[in-house]
Amino acid sequence: MMSLAMSAQPIGQAIYGVAFDKFSNNAGAILISVMIVSVTISIVSRKIFRKIDM
Repeated sequence: MMSLAMSAQPIGQAIYGVAFDKFSNNAGAILISVMIVSVTISIVSRKIFRKIDM
């Protein structure tokens, strides 16, 4: 699992970099989009970990 997370990090950074290059005049939209994705991942992972814990 750790190797998956470590290999996904550079991919995420590359996507983030490309998004800022293309939409540099609208950085707020990028940050809000990233926030929405992060909250969604947190909610989904919370449900998954709750099932594992039981």
